[in-house]
Amino acid sequence: MGSSVFARLVLLCVLLATFTSIVSARPKSDVPSRLLIKRIEALLTKEFHPNRPGGVVLIAHRDKVLFRGAYGLADLELGVPMRPDAVFRIGSITKQFTAVAILKLVAEGKLGLNDDVRTYNPELPYSVTIEQVLTHTSGLPNLVDLNDFENLARRDYRVDELLALTKNEKLHFTPGSGFKYSDTGYILLGAIVERASGLSYSDYLESKIFRPLGMSSSYYGDDRRVVPRRASGYSFAGEQVLNASYLNMSVPHSAGGLVSTVDDLLRWDIALRSGAVVRKDLLDRAWSTRTLPDGSHSGYGFGWKMCEFEGRRTIEHGGWINGFSAKAIRLPDDDLNVIVLVNNDSDRPDAGLIARRLAKLVLTGSDQFDQYHLTVGQRQLLVGQYVLSRDVSVTISEHDGSLYYQRGSDRRERLIALSPTKLSFAKGDRTFLFNFERDKLRMTLSCEPAGVATRVVPGSR
Repeated sequence: MGSSVFARLVLLCVLLATFTSIVSARPKSDVPSRLLIKRIEALLTKEFHPNRPGGVVLIAHRDKVLFRGAYGLADLELGVPMRPDAVFRIGSITKQFTAVAILKLVAEGKLGLNDDVRTYNPELPYSVTIEQVLTHTSGLPNLVDLNDFENLARRDYRVDELLALTKNEKLHFTPGSGFKYSDTGYILLGAIVERASGLSYSDYLESKIFRPLGMSSSYYGDDRRVVPRRASGYSFAGEQVLNASYLNMSVPHSAGGLVSTVDDLLRWDIALRSGAVVRKDLLDRAWSTRTLPDGSHSGYGFGWKMCEFEGRRTIEHGGWINGFSAKAIRLPDDDLNVIVLVNNDSDRPDAGLIARRLAKLVLTGSDQFDQYHLTVGQRQLLVGQYVLSRDVSVTISEHDGSLYYQRGSDRRERLIALSPTKLSFAKGDRTFLFNFERDKLRMTLSCEPAGVATRVVPGSR
């Protein structure tokens, strides 16, 4: 055999091995195997109790549904089983619809991303741009942080009254210099949509987005409206299931007031990527994270989070609102969508964690997360007390060979290591990461900056 022939055979083997490794990291077919379906069902059956609040799960590859299932109960008092087309409150997943409404108005020449918000709401004391509000880099205060928010949230509001709740609060930082998630900011964007379009926020979405796209089960979540197949919302107090605390649905407005289904949310994502909703250049901008002045990344675009999971890019957002939680995650390089809607707000189960475990199961055949085993010396380098702000401290402690995180007097949470300097919560939720940099503890939540704490007291065993 000639040397050139041998060399070509070696090259062919290398290419085949590379191709095999790439293919094995993706779903092998649009038709899932029986084994994969069994594993998905086993995971979800374990997470959802048949006689408790439940949820709906949809997994799609190349825009074709691989799995769609409903679990638990939609209404405990009436004993109504959950169904795959159930309608849920989607909480902050609403923000991407608000962002796209803004972009549609930009495309029509009715708005500019660099416009001062006071152009449309002159009564506001803040000089910030629409883009800064979209990206949570405006420094705007958040009405949910008000001390009496739970009581405030029980009454009906006009949008100007909602904005007035934080009108006298100071900005968190100079606009553009940092990142701080603000529901008030997205309520402000909804008010701008109304001013620029001449329609109410609800009417704008229904006439310009929902109906044109065939999203027949998506609405503004007005409690007075009769919505077929709407699931009831619940909370847990220990093992006791309770009806969710009352929230007047005028309050979440354009920051979290929508209801939808897993099918409509998939239809929405497909329509966006097809160019049927907004121009590609504007959508690319919405799906791009921002670099902050200190060089860090915000992990946020316009109504979406840009994150990483198992070395893969994600475009995602979660939702939490009284009685409900949600997660919609897309892995663009794998053309995979996972959508999880749950009708309880107590992370039982955790919609975001389920979505990630399902994505990992589809891509790798296993939903288990690898972890790094720290030595005694490595653990000792991390323990201690860290100051996050003037009033908040964080403690990293060691007990029986495991590390624990505790913020102030909150409940202690066990951590697992992903590397010698990167940890996450032990339950497998890698959306909350702890990165240790010498005597600094940098925290991120779903790739968003969540604070930097400085160690002031080294720990001891």
